[in-house]
Amino acid sequence: MSNSYLVGIPLMLIELTIGQRFRGSPLHSFGRASKYAWGIGASMAFASLYTSLYYNSVLSYGFIYFFNSFTNILPWTTCPQGATTCGLVGNKTDPATYYLKEIIQNKASNFEDDGGIQWPLYFATSVAWIIVFLIMLNGVKSIGKVVYFTALFPYVVLTILLVIGITQDGAIDGLKYLFNPDFNYVWRPKVDPTCPNKTLSVFMENNSAGNGLVFVAMAQAVVKLGSGGSAIFLSIMFYLMIICLGVDSSIGMLEGYLSVLYDLFHSLNLKVNRKTAERLILTVSIIFSMIFALVFCGRHGDYWIGIFDKYGSVHNLVLIGFFEYIFVSHVYGMGKFCGDFHLMTGYKPNILLQILWGYISPIFLFCVAIAMVAVDFTEDKLFTYKDVNQKIQDFPYYVLAISLFLLLSGFLWIPLGTVLACFKSFNFGEPDGDVHKEVRYLKASSFSSVEQILFCHQFTHDLETFSSNQEPKVNSAYVVDTF
Repeated sequence: MSNSYLVGIPLMLIELTIGQRFRGSPLHSFGRASKYAWGIGASMAFASLYTSLYYNSVLSYGFIYFFNSFTNILPWTTCPQGATTCGLVGNKTDPATYYLKEIIQNKASNFEDDGGIQWPLYFATSVAWIIVFLIMLNGVKSIGKVVYFTALFPYVVLTILLVIGITQDGAIDGLKYLFNPDFNYVWRPKVDPTCPNKTLSVFMENNSAGNGLVFVAMAQAVVKLGSGGSAIFLSIMFYLMIICLGVDSSIGMLEGYLSVLYDLFHSLNLKVNRKTAERLILTVSIIFSMIFALVFCGRHGDYWIGIFDKYGSVHNLVLIGFFEYIFVSHVYGMGKFCGDFHLMTGYKPNILLQILWGYISPIFLFCVAIAMVAVDFTEDKLFTYKDVNQKIQDFPYYVLAISLFLLLSGFLWIPLGTVLACFKSFNFGEPDGDVHKEVRYLKASSFSSVEQILFCHQFTHDLETFSSNQEPKVNSAYVVDTF
């Protein structure tokens, strides 16, 4: 929760403002903001690509649980006949763990073990990709209509679960445990993935832990909260909620790199209908993703998901977020950015938000990055993995090479873009439309002396008064220079 207020929400506001102000993909928006910053957008696109490739394979678990909820007896409530271990956790059998690990994943012992495709898992992954494709096929209009349901339905399910939960025996003890947290966990640097907002402020939680929570702990909880038909109903509702949340996130991550491809294609000025071109790019990308999903749906799939999650997503996202803060606050300029924020929303960012953007959030992210590296080294987690028996194993050489490629290709665009911009200028075009002409009745505001000292504001950002039938006159503080 604290991560959201300190890092997630401020970063989301940065990305929304930059995106709306410069009206392009991450690459083009940051490139238009400054010729030295396009590498941030490129890194964001690669991080979106790597996350998008594996994300629907994790979402496929939700589809499998949803489909298998339409039965008289939920399949993760009992151990199958002939099972010798049945998901042993300590000395107790755990049918939910057995169902996930043995039935759905059928995970190989290690990378050297024989592979093979889990076809039910691949079928569910394909269904997820097809649903995402159909939603995105008609562009923003169809996405907006679907989001009304996918964004609101989870609140209905969570309300139902809350009402049922607080009526259970021991609910008071559970609430006490909830509101008396163990602060020792604050110092454990794990990240949080795929928050429902679609920014790259996405701090990703360890993948296997996430699977254990949603597909083991919640599967058990659904059974305990209900019995017979009510358990089946709760299971259907809960995993439909997971699908809704997952589809929302999947669309956001896909748009993160597709928008770059769209803008790059349109910059070629080919005589092709815009909508037709975008549909073609979408179709090719979905087909490629469905084929690539075979990697994540095999017996080694869970290992590969962990690798793409850690080296292609989590580590890169922390670094990208840090450099976004540094760019906006200390390169682009806090004053200029606050002017853009005011221009977009009509509100002047308060001093607390500016302090978060300029100091607290980047320092926090820097500490998280250092802590993550320290934990990797001290706990031998760097370029290693845990096999099915939880023993730490070194990556095979080809896995090590792929992990390094994911990490470097996601991050190196930032310094590379800065260096290249010193020798060559890239044309990222101009934003569509004139944003100044679309602004109406923004109230004048100025920075206090405290803000001017803290953030080196050297000018005010007052919009000159204008009537509705006049073209707005904007002072020079709003003009975006090319550095």
